[in-house]
Amino acid sequence: MRQMMYGMGETILGGVVGGSLLGISIVTVIVAVVFAFFWYIIQAVGYWKTFQKAGEAGWKAIIPFYSTYVRYKLTWDVKLFWIAVVLMVAEWVLPQDGNFVLSLVRLAVSIGYLVINVKAFHRLSRSFGHGVGFTVGLFFLEPIFALILGLDGSRYEGIPQ
Repeated sequence: MRQMMYGMGETILGGVVGGSLLGISIVTVIVAVVFAFFWYIIQAVGYWKTFQKAGEAGWKAIIPFYSTYVRYKLTWDVKLFWIAVVLMVAEWVLPQDGNFVLSLVRLAVSIGYLVINVKAFHRLSRSFGHGVGFTVGLFFLEPIFALILGLDGSRYEGIPQ
């Protein structure tokens, strides 16, 4: 009888712990989705205003892929946008099976994509009269700095040379 009671208590405790972990997981996912949604909204509003400053229609900021294309068009060359897209897709497609050569290729592709992305942020920063510090902000906190860029007093100076 005692062993049966011990087994029931263990089962109940396991159910409580399992249920608690499931609840925590669900809450974590909901919080992450809400955070990502607001993060996207902040970025879209920032780029909407930024695009308007540069003479583009603001609605282009709400379409993720197209928004990035427009940023490259305003600050650089769209050919480099397509190179960045190819590098990003290549990074997804290349297997992670432990092959040394493929690992080196994947690393080179990742570094290439990172360099183009940082350079694109720097050109965006320069096209509105900002410097390296603003580039770092765009890289690490893009939505917040996009909002600052859209709402501050800076003016679009064209494609930086």
